[in-house]
Amino acid sequence: MSRITLNWTCDIGYESFEIYASSTAFTSSTLPSVWASGITSLSYILENPPGDPTYIMIASVKGAVKRFSQLMTVSLKRDFDPELSLSVLPVAFYKLNELSGDFHDSSGNGRHLTASANVLRNQDSIESTKNPSSATNHTNSTQRWIGKRTGTVSLGTNLTFMAWLNIPDSGTPLWGEFFKLGEASKGFSLGFNNGTQAGDASAQDRAGRFILIGQNAVNFRPTTYAFSNAAQKVHVAVRFKSQNTSSSEGSFNVYVNGVKVYTQSSIGPVNTPLTDTMSVGFGEKQIGFKLLMSRVAIYNAALTDAEILSCAQISPIQHA
Repeated sequence: MSRITLNWTCDIGYESFEIYASSTAFTSSTLPSVWASGITSLSYILENPPGDPTYIMIASVKGAVKRFSQLMTVSLKRDFDPELSLSVLPVAFYKLNELSGDFHDSSGNGRHLTASANVLRNQDSIESTKNPSSATNHTNSTQRWIGKRTGTVSLGTNLTFMAWLNIPDSGTPLWGEFFKLGEASKGFSLGFNNGTQAGDASAQDRAGRFILIGQNAVNFRPTTYAFSNAAQKVHVAVRFKSQNTSSSEGSFNVYVNGVKVYTQSSIGPVNTPLTDTMSVGFGEKQIGFKLLMSRVAIYNAALTDAEILSCAQISPIQHA
């Protein structure tokens, strides 16, 4: 809900004030219907403005005499989502800032996530200018995920994933996958391990601070990029790009805060169609999901370096 807070002074005698507001410009001779009247204080909160911009006049009232302020033009401050401003729109986008209920797909594609019964909400700001709130999951042996959706996401061989993560310090072991799409030898996942066991599914079971890429549920690749031991709030993106769907000419890149930190080439395509379960925030059984996460965006395309950097640099809360 939008609102405009008005504060003013008055250097003439008055009994009350009236507020006039409209989505179109007007004068004291062409007034719209009065928005509010009988105001005796020098302030007013205008809920649900009629337009953007909103045009406002304040009138002092004394007896039958009204004196009008100048016409004010107010542009509303509203959320700006860089994830939705690229040349390619995401197939799903989750801010994970709902205080109750399921997690809404802000891409407009209706791929909402069923929330875990054990999710912890509004735990921390990923960054004061970048996200109003976030969600994580506590230790639980059955529901290990923040949100889940089954059978509705179909991606091609080129794809990009990105999210804001609040990573704890090294005193908290990092396990499992913070994103998982696909089952039964399809799809890919992103998580953590200790930098060993390349190509082995057991790589998922080794706690560490290296980014782990899982492809087609069988090929797990620890990258050479590890987060430092300090607690940190970062933007992470992974891009898969398949040059040929029938050979190993593809590549994937890892980006941290918009900077490319890892590249691997000569990989095969991600098996498609990806129409299996999608899990966001998927922790290990006895540990749960220990980092905070928000602004999860999935694209059915290989975004450019510049597009990924723009999402890491631009605050989603600014004047449009």
